[in-house]
Amino acid sequence: MNSSWRSGQARPFRIQNVSRWIVGAILPWIVLLSLIGCATPTTLTSLIDGMEITEHLDDRMPRGCEQAFPTGGCYQMRDGKHHVWYSRLSWPYVRKHEIAHAQGMRHTNPWIWDGKSSCAMVTASGGGYLKGQRICVGERGEYVYGTDFKTADISIFGAR
Repeated sequence: MNSSWRSGQARPFRIQNVSRWIVGAILPWIVLLSLIGCATPTTLTSLIDGMEITEHLDDRMPRGCEQAFPTGGCYQMRDGKHHVWYSRLSWPYVRKHEIAHAQGMRHTNPWIWDGKSSCAMVTASGGGYLKGQRICVGERGEYVYGTDFKTADISIFGAR
């Protein structure tokens, strides 16, 4: 230290202090975050009601489904096999909804915003949804209402 500095006076800031701070405080976080990384894509094959469904968890959304990322999901039939995509950030109902598509459920597209939620009409029954129901997604998550059991196509309920 420079002997001309008296106690109580500000001392010049040394560059060594900065490098120690970076190594001591920031470097461990950089190492930790690099080890954690992003969620690793996982592919699961599930047997649901006797139907094989490939689940893509945290995998890249396929073409045509990009708008669903990161909280939504997607269903596609590929080479005669059922595939669903969703992520750890998806809303809790998303997996069930996408599997219902594999079980035959269809709804109108695009979803229509009514000022409070986005809604679609079920056009084919499957996976617990009935034709004629209105599916809405809003602050409370997904909810279904409006089933007219006289017109609901329950003969194919759960059919593949």
